[in-house]
Amino acid sequence: MTEDAYARGLAEGRAQALAESAMQTAAAVRDLADRLDGMTAERSRALDTVTAEAGRALATVVRSLCPGLSVLGLADRARHLLENELLAAPRPVTIRAAPDVAGALDGMGTGIAVESDDAMPVTRLDLSWPEGGATVDAEALASRIMGLADTLDPRRDPVEENPHD
Repeated sequence: MTEDAYARGLAEGRAQALAESAMQTAAAVRDLADRLDGMTAERSRALDTVTAEAGRALATVVRSLCPGLSVLGLADRARHLLENELLAAPRPVTIRAAPDVAGALDGMGTGIAVESDDAMPVTRLDLSWPEGGATVDAEALASRIMGLADTLDPRRDPVEENPHD
């Protein structure tokens, strides 16, 4: 009888220990799941914040650099167009640009007239010839870039993590 009582007590003690261990394990798993949910939410908030800040920084850089880069680059862009894509365009070609840009375009060659226009923004260049014309508008390009940047949503766009070893 003592042996049976001892065996029953041992079996009940094991069962109770297993039940308590299972409850502690379940509580630990719930705690880990809650912590993981919190970390996931925090990561999402951080990603949203970083994405918004990066978008604002990009917008600031593009908007502040665009006019200055236009003055530097529009003359080169006009030369490139006239020496390549518009080489076969009928002459005369008239280039209308802001005074700073027009000054950089003086002496483009025969059949090319450069007109300075105070009303033109430094981000735009108008080319015209007898049968057509073309416009190079850096501000419009910057606006399109900003419009595309505005459509980015970190919750919709696929993001692939590349962990560093």
